[in-house]
Amino acid sequence: MSHTICLKFAIEILFVENGLISEELLDDFDFAMKTRERADYSYIYDESLAHDMVESNKNLIDEVENLLYQT
Repeated sequence: MSHTICLKFAIEILFVENGLISEELLDDFDFAMKTRERADYSYIYDESLAHDMVESNKNLIDEVENLLYQT
């Protein structure tokens, strides 16, 4: 099992199932990891994918900040 699959599974169990982050955010994370792998190993990337990843990461930062400031 790849480290990416293990990491996604751990995030799902620890954070999504406990309602700390949305499943949509997990899907964005999965998309970002797969996109990174394609760019690293297959040299498949473009500007549109880069913009999508930046937007996804902004959402991740917003959710993490909300979690941090709730405590």
